[in-house]
Amino acid sequence: MAVKVGNSWVSEMALTYAKAKSGSGTSVSLKALSDRYPGVNFTTNTQNFSQKGTNNIQIAPNILVQMQNDPDKRVEYEALIYDCAQLVYSGKMSQGGMGYHIKAAGTVINADGSVGGWSIAEDDDGGQTRNSTKLDKDKKDTWADKIHEKQKAKSEKARKEAVARLQEQMNGTEMKSYADNLFLSQAGMDSYNQLSSVSYQDYVNRFESEVSEVYEKDGNADAVKSDSFDQHVNRMAAAYDKMKNSIEEKYAKEDHKTEYHHFSMTR
Repeated sequence: MAVKVGNSWVSEMALTYAKAKSGSGTSVSLKALSDRYPGVNFTTNTQNFSQKGTNNIQIAPNILVQMQNDPDKRVEYEALIYDCAQLVYSGKMSQGGMGYHIKAAGTVINADGSVGGWSIAEDDDGGQTRNSTKLDKDKKDTWADKIHEKQKAKSEKARKEAVARLQEQMNGTEMKSYADNLFLSQAGMDSYNQLSSVSYQDYVNRFESEVSEVYEKDGNADAVKSDSFDQHVNRMAAAYDKMKNSIEEKYAKEDHKTEYHHFSMTR
């Protein structure tokens, strides 16, 4: 539950912790804060995107002075620092998503006492998106929940941008592949256009043309007929059948004797 202390809304646990520390006389130096919140990087540099890692709490120097000199301000800002630290410990500051991760992040207590946060999201291709937000102190929502909510929204935006870039790259690859296929198809079509058609009639015409030349050399061109090719093929088929039948008859006889044949490879 959110409770108001001074001008800030904080969690009940934060307020309880701050009151306990305020009465203990503990220091509010950066070193003392680091001892109380191990693993957190404290700095007085409040510039967004100026730190590395995701464990940063940046406090304006005048805020530390106020905490040292004003007990009420000590409680208020100690409670804010507590909530900041819990946000770091929860892992929410470094929580990424599909296609991206949080490279750096921090929460900031500004000189006017307002609280803000920033993050640098990096996608899988190395592209970076910077986000920052400043919370409205007049609203009851605990700043820890609000900053995480805004960070999630900005991280989602970064994720969508990363997906869009990836889709654009994929589209470029598909277009290049399409262009390559189109080039190959055109090259194939050009080669096809250079090929001469081959058909049965082409062979017939060529055969009869060559036969005509032979008849013309013999002075007997009138003997050439348009069916010369078919007659030639028929004669070859008939000769083959005659030879085949002769062989089958020869080896079918009962008195057939084994024969040995010698083949010479010389010409």
